[in-house]
Amino acid sequence: MDLVPPSWAGPSMAYYGGNPLCFSFKTSRPYPQMPFSYYDACQSQTRFAITLDRSNVFFAILAMSLNSPSVCQLSPGNQNTCQQILSSGMAAIRELGTLSSSAMTQQSRQDIVALNIQFVQMATQNKVNVFLRQPILSPTRDDIWSFFGWLTLYDWGDGKREVLYLEGDMGNLTLMSDRIEYLQYAANALELPRTACLYVWYLTLYVTILSGIVTIFIIISVAWTRFDIHGTNLFMYNRVFGSVWIGRPLLFLRGLTAIVLLSTSSATLSQLNGVTYFLNFRESYIGSFIISRETIWIQYVLSDTLIPFTGHNSRPYARLSSAMAFCVAFCIDRLIPTQVTAAIQRTCAVTSFRRGIVCTSGHVDIGSIRRVQFHIGIQCGSVVLGYILIRLYYRYFADRHSTSEAAKSTLKQHHALTPACSTVFLNQTSNANHGTWDMDAAACIMSGMVPVRNNNLFDLKIWALIDLQSRQPSPSRSIFQPLQSTDLKPVFRMRHRWLGCASLIYMATSIAGSYAFIVLTQSAMSNDFWWASFDTNTQTYLCNWFNLNLQLTNSSRDIELATSEHGTLATTSNQTVTLVNIAPVYANLVQDEANSIPNVIQS
Repeated sequence: MDLVPPSWAGPSMAYYGGNPLCFSFKTSRPYPQMPFSYYDACQSQTRFAITLDRSNVFFAILAMSLNSPSVCQLSPGNQNTCQQILSSGMAAIRELGTLSSSAMTQQSRQDIVALNIQFVQMATQNKVNVFLRQPILSPTRDDIWSFFGWLTLYDWGDGKREVLYLEGDMGNLTLMSDRIEYLQYAANALELPRTACLYVWYLTLYVTILSGIVTIFIIISVAWTRFDIHGTNLFMYNRVFGSVWIGRPLLFLRGLTAIVLLSTSSATLSQLNGVTYFLNFRESYIGSFIISRETIWIQYVLSDTLIPFTGHNSRPYARLSSAMAFCVAFCIDRLIPTQVTAAIQRTCAVTSFRRGIVCTSGHVDIGSIRRVQFHIGIQCGSVVLGYILIRLYYRYFADRHSTSEAAKSTLKQHHALTPACSTVFLNQTSNANHGTWDMDAAACIMSGMVPVRNNNLFDLKIWALIDLQSRQPSPSRSIFQPLQSTDLKPVFRMRHRWLGCASLIYMATSIAGSYAFIVLTQSAMSNDFWWASFDTNTQTYLCNWFNLNLQLTNSSRDIELATSEHGTLATTSNQTVTLVNIAPVYANLVQDEANSIPNVIQS
C-alpha cells in the first residue's frame, strides 16, 4: 500500500531515499522511498509502501480501536482498496466480538514511543536539504498514521522487520527496516525416519502371522479328533505358544511395543473453520482394551522365566498377576492419557569461527519415558504382588491336601521333550494316577510337537521325528510272566467338549485381537517418532510454531500443544499451510544474543 507520511508531505518536495546508508542517488523522485533493508543494494528507488495482510490488519484495528477506514486517506492511489480491506477486517472483528484492552494498549504505546522508533527520508524542499522523520507511533491516540505504525510493529514482532540503532557524530537514530518476507521451504517427506519402526512392525507382524498359522493347524487337528481335547488348555494358548514357538525376546518386544503405544500421545493435526490445530484424539474403549491386553505379553515372559523358582504356584499367580496388570494399564490409559507437550529453550553456542553458531530451539514431547517405566513397573510389581497373594492364600485358606497334591502333580517327572511351560500351565488328564500324562493334539502342537502319520511326532524344538510306538519286552527273555497290555484312553465328557469350543473361540478372539493390534500400530509405526498420523503437514505446523514463538520468548516449559490458543490460521483457500516460513532477520537476532559482550569474552 503506497503511503505518504503526514510529516513528509508538502509543496515542492523532492525525495532521495529512506536508507541513510545509501548516498549514490543523484536523481530525486516525487514520492518517498523505502527504508533501509538488509538486502538493499542501493540500486533502485522504490516507492514507500507498507504491506497489509490479514494478521497485521487485525492487530492494528484492535490496537487503534478503529471504527472507520478514514486512515486510508494517507494512500491516495490505493484508497478504495484500503477501504475495502479495513471494512472487511472491522466487520470480522465485530462478528467475533473481540475487544482489546485499552489499558494494555496505552501502556504499550507509551513504551514504544519512548523507544523513538522512526522512518527517515532524505529530501529537499525548494532545493533546500531536509532530513525528514516520521515516528512509528504518535503520543496522541487520534493520529491516523499510528494505524500504519501498528502494522509495522506487528511485522517486527513477527520477524519480518528489524529495528536498528545507529550511532553517528551528529546524533543517533532508531530505525524501522523494510519488510522482508519469509523464506518458504516445503517439508521433505524423506526426512522422516522410517527405519527402526519398520523392523519392529515386521517382527510384530511375524508373531501375529505365526500365531494365526498355529491356530489354524490346531483347529484342523482338533476337528480331526472330534474335539476330544482338554478344553481349558487352550486358554493357556498364548503362554505356551509364545514360549515355545516365538521365544521370550520377541514376546517382550511385542509387549514393550504396546507399552510404548500407551505412553505416546495420539494427537493429530486437524483443520476446522480456517484454523489448523492439534486435536487430542483418544482411542476408543475397544482400542484401549486391545493395546492394554497386548502389554501382558511381558507378563508371559516373566512368569515363564520364573517357573524354576515359583513351581506349582506358577499357574495361579500368573493368571492373577496378568489380570491385575491389564486392569491397571487399561484404567491409566482411559483416565490419564498421555498429552503432547512442547518446550521452548533457545540455547546457542559458538563452536568455532568457521562453523559459526549451533543452536537448539526446544523440543516436542509426544510421549513420556516415565510412563514407559511406570508400565514396566506395573508388570513387574503385579508379578511380585500376585505371587505373594497366592502364597498367602495357600498358606492360610487353601486345603493343605489339595495343595500338596497339586504340587506333586506339577513337579512330577515328565518327558524331556515337554517344555516347562506346558508342564506348569497345561492341565493333566485323569490318567495321572496311572503314572501317565495324556497330551491331546492341541497340547502337543502348542508344545511344539506336531502329530504326523504312523503315530509319530515331529518336534520342532529339536527338528526330529519321534516314534511313539510302545516297546514290549521279549517273552523269550523275560523272567516275568507277560501281562496283557491295556490301552488307557483319556476320559472326555460333554463338558470337555463345551470347554473345547469355548477355548477355540478364545483362540479366535486372540488372533482377531492380534490383527486389530497390527492395524492400530500400523499408523503409529509409520515413523521412528511413533507419532500416529505424523506427516509433512505436521512437520510444517511444528516448524512454523517454533519459528514464531522463538521470536517471542527465549524459554517456556510444558506447553500443551493440543489447545486452540496454539492453532494457526489456514490459507485463504481453507487449506493447511504446507510451507515452512523462516524469518531471515531471526538469524540476526540469534547472533546478537549469542555474540553478547560476556559471551565473546568467555569465548
